[in-house]
Amino acid sequence: MTNHEAGQIYLPKRDVQDILFNENHNVHADCIHYYPSLDSLAETARGSKNWSMNQTFVYAASPDEFVILCQVAPASCEMMVITQNGFHDVLTAYRYGQDELVEQLRDYLEGNSPSVRAG
Repeated sequence: MTNHEAGQIYLPKRDVQDILFNENHNVHADCIHYYPSLDSLAETARGSKNWSMNQTFVYAASPDEFVILCQVAPASCEMMVITQNGFHDVLTAYRYGQDELVEQLRDYLEGNSPSVRAG
């Protein structure tokens, strides 16, 4: 059962805003959207080459396990990736295949990325 099926949002918009603010991004709550799985988040994020600035995609399995993708460049698909492990990378989501992006995000969640190991 996902957090959406249970009616539970594990990472409220205010928390997402605070996390992004700590990375120097001020995001309005209306720009934050939740997804019930990494698959659905990845599918949506890679579905356009031109997202609006600060468009934010969130998957949260629990308060301690989450992925946030935030659009950081105007009229592009440059997404800053943050998890419970902190900042990871800026990636161009549409350049990934669906399975490849899900795998990359799962690695970030699990702390298996070079940026996490180096930190």
